[in-house]
Amino acid sequence: MLELIKLGFRPQNLIGNELLADRLAAARARLPELVRLLPGDANQLELPDGSFDVVIQSTVFTSILDLEFQAKLARRMWGGSDLVAE
Repeated sequence: MLELIKLGFRPQNLIGNELLADRLAAARARLPELVRLLPGDANQLELPDGSFDVVIQSTVFTSILDLEFQAKLARRMWGGSDLVAE
């Protein structure tokens, strides 16, 4: 997120998600207060499909061993379950 801010993204337009509480706290300590950080499982977040212009993930899929969970998360990232074949 810091790199996005350096590139000119406005902090108030950024939303991050972190499953692990300690990593969420570390992100909160480093990022501007205007960046919205959401705790928990990305598949459980109540965010409307298609509500983002850009979705970026880093090292997420290498950490998830369950292929079905990977597919579900990928569909969420694409903005809806009908955009990615199972």
